[in-house]
Amino acid sequence: CVVYPGEALKSAKNAYEGVDALYYKSDTDWNYVGGYVGAVELIKTISQHTGYTWEERPRTFELTGTVNGDLQVMAGLGGSYNSLVYTPVPLPAFESTKKILNAKNNDILWESGRSLDENCLPLSVYVTGDSFRSAASCYLKETFSDWIITSRYYLDTEDLVARKPDVFVYMIVERYLHELSV
Repeated sequence: CVVYPGEALKSAKNAYEGVDALYYKSDTDWNYVGGYVGAVELIKTISQHTGYTWEERPRTFELTGTVNGDLQVMAGLGGSYNSLVYTPVPLPAFESTKKILNAKNNDILWESGRSLDENCLPLSVYVTGDSFRSAASCYLKETFSDWIITSRYYLDTEDLVARKPDVFVYMIVERYLHELSV
């Protein structure tokens, strides 16, 4: 099944007062607000297809700083176009183990863990995706009892098959859809 959160993202633009956008203004990725909206659409779909009941817990976000975005860095614009960072309140509850490929860029090969939320869905999920997974992953981590999240560039299909997750999620942004044929 395909989950495309476009309409949900459009609807959410006005729903979060005090939050500038669902994307960082100087970056191509979702911020934590956009990640929340995308994750909710994914979680709703998974719960419907697996027969589990899941209730959305609306989030609030607080301004916690600024960040250089990828567009800003590529254009050499310095700090004048920093994006505001809004963090979810409260922070999602989970425990995890990470394997980092490149410490300089915090490039995560994979991360596995479990939710600490007693109301999580009793499902194991294996999520792979591009950079958009980052902003959505904290919500997925608190929602599912067990999870593995990888970059699509480091997806180990043998590991995926061996783990036998209840759900496999392949997140991909539109600009990379041509890669699905591979």
